[in-house]
Amino acid sequence: MPSGRPRSLASQKAILAATVELLEEGGWGAMSVEGIAARARVGKQTIYRWYGGDLGRLVVEAFIGASDERLEPPDTGSVREDLVGIVVPVARRNLRRDRGTALANRSLMAHAQANDEFAATYRTLHEHWREPMLEAVRRGIRRGELREDVDPHLLVDLLLGLQWYRLLVGHRRVTGAQAAASVDTVLAGSMATG
Repeated sequence: MPSGRPRSLASQKAILAATVELLEEGGWGAMSVEGIAARARVGKQTIYRWYGGDLGRLVVEAFIGASDERLEPPDTGSVREDLVGIVVPVARRNLRRDRGTALANRSLMAHAQANDEFAATYRTLHEHWREPMLEAVRRGIRRGELREDVDPHLLVDLLLGLQWYRLLVGHRRVTGAQAAASVDTVLAGSMATG
């Protein structure tokens, strides 16, 4: 954050909320400093001062904050229940491709494919989203539920792959039941024996 006047917490929250709202209503195409400032009821200069006009950094900060508010990563004592507790709510938020989280995710992924600089920033958002799942798998290994040779990154990629593929291609939606079934399918080959 640049030096100077400290950020107003109320203005910062309004900017982050406005960013998420605009993304979920219109995707990346709805992103502009002017639009965010108007929605947040702050001056454009506030956004430029805090973010230097870097919409990618602002979007990632906003989405990390929104995802933290929407999902408290579970720790139920069961790797299956922890993973189901993450992937089912994600599937439910992505049922409508034309608005909300699904539209935002699709448009951000498209923008990341066309813009290498944003792609690097965007990966930090995915690392943040992946971490609760990785930690659930690591806990499962430590508790002896999963084999010690399980690759947590591979397992998480397999679980997320279904959601992303269907979200991006759009040929089918992932229901909550299908998301839970994907956990069972992936874990079936990873469980410890005996």
